[in-house]
Amino acid sequence: MSEKLDGVRAFWNGRCFYSRLGNALYAPEFFTKDLPKDMHLDGELFGGRGQFQSTISIVKTSQSPKWNDIKYCVFDSPNMGKEVFETRMQRIKEYFENVNPSHAVFVEQTKCRSKEHLEEEMARLLNIGAEGIMLRKPNSIYRPCRSITLLKYKKFYYAEAVVIKHVKSNRYTCRALKCRMACGIQFYLGLTYNYLHSKFMRHPPKIGTIITYKFQELFVSGCPRFATFVGVCKDKTEPRDAQIRQVLNEEEV
Repeated sequence: MSEKLDGVRAFWNGRCFYSRLGNALYAPEFFTKDLPKDMHLDGELFGGRGQFQSTISIVKTSQSPKWNDIKYCVFDSPNMGKEVFETRMQRIKEYFENVNPSHAVFVEQTKCRSKEHLEEEMARLLNIGAEGIMLRKPNSIYRPCRSITLLKYKKFYYAEAVVIKHVKSNRYTCRALKCRMACGIQFYLGLTYNYLHSKFMRHPPKIGTIITYKFQELFVSGCPRFATFVGVCKDKTEPRDAQIRQVLNEEEV
């Protein structure tokens, strides 16, 4: 297992970076000069915990003066055929130990000993502002798509908000709810075609209804990030904002 990094996913093909969708990501030459020419890499352009928005703005252009704030965190290699995960990690680690790239780091893996160990590591990472944990099945081969051999483990906050507007996609269907948090901040909560949301798309909660939603963290603006509709609160008269955990420095943990 390893920390789930909240950055920009980037693949290295020996010449340049490209995104999950195959779009080129143009990094300055000083940033890529130490990366291998004969080994493809899978990793994250990472600007630090809680810095997702600033990371995106930096990696959009090679001209940004802040590329020195970014690290390429490598956690796999796509072009090693049927080599198992442990073998791939060893080969990547050997390269990093021999070359010591100035703007890239090898993401170390920790063997998960038990559910208790997983929860302890999650608590430690959350206390320093991390997003969650990635769990890799031992002896697994590389797969470029979503796979049961690689799982995300994340925690969410739960809160309530008041519905103040319906955003319609047509006269019959509501595609989003405009909501107001207890602190007064307004945000949009999308509804998608799944078992839970489908009935609310046809019959959305009335204006003034208090709903429950979950989210991962707050943007700098105070709006919830990755907010998901959970349900209607029938026993609440006022919304309640989530109590966001205090992020500690690693030295304090």
